[in-house]
Amino acid sequence: MGYSLNAQDRTLGDALRRIARGQIAEAVAAIEEREPAGAIHEVRRRSKTLRGLIRLFRTGFDDFADADAAIRAVARPLSATRDAKVMLDTAEFLARQAEGQAARAMLKRIHGHLASEREVERQGEGVAELLRDARERLGQLDQSATLWTVEGEGWQVPGEGAAITYGHMLADAARALADRRPEDFHELRKHVRYHWCHARLLRPLWPEEMDARATVADDLAHGLGQHHDLAVFIARLEQDGIHFGTGEELAPVFALAARESEALEDRARLLCGRLLAETVDAFIERWHALWQNWEAARS
Repeated sequence: MGYSLNAQDRTLGDALRRIARGQIAEAVAAIEEREPAGAIHEVRRRSKTLRGLIRLFRTGFDDFADADAAIRAVARPLSATRDAKVMLDTAEFLARQAEGQAARAMLKRIHGHLASEREVERQGEGVAELLRDARERLGQLDQSATLWTVEGEGWQVPGEGAAITYGHMLADAARALADRRPEDFHELRKHVRYHWCHARLLRPLWPEEMDARATVADDLAHGLGQHHDLAVFIARLEQDGIHFGTGEELAPVFALAARESEALEDRARLLCGRLLAETVDAFIERWHALWQNWEAARS
């Protein structure tokens, strides 16, 4: 697999450069070959896998901060185009869940307003120019990646990177599930996605184990993403509700969104229980043992 360590990597630096440049190449290919919406989605997706990659090697990667900033600079200008689509998708999602006529009618009105807004934005946002800029930044990032190095070999560097992310997940989950604040669930989602990256990157250690973890992490990250989208949607209605309807008309939509958010939080609690059942020390000790077995099989 392209997005994982393999036995042919002589050093951790070789693995970092190979995997990073492969992800960059996929992002560039998407810009050159796909329609704009698909290209934007793929560039953002590859930016996330790149950020997960460098976090696995962060304690031995001196250029980590610069690389992370460069990757974010690729994806950030594309976020506005994604946000507009998310608002529409969230309105459609809630409409499918709505049981009452009042909520469905209000959501239809909201969807029409958002669709008109998006059309105006699309005419003025210069998507082609945004993608050209992303293509240029990706080229610069690829040049930088050819010089990336990792200090240290063996388990220590990836072990420390995986431990940092797992520790963040534990802390984020405890805070989010206790306080149930949207911003805490959003922070948890970022580290869950990085952990998903680490399970994929370390898949050769034990494919069945890593595939199972990646599946649960992906499920959790997807649900947390929906939770964030609902929070953004409701915040927009609260801020600009006068453009959509009266408080009384919007009330069924708020109630529906609250119900769906609570269901997603309950699902997140279940999946966190599966993904985060170990302490950081126990988790890393187990992955270290898998690493040792993998290295022994390679020699």
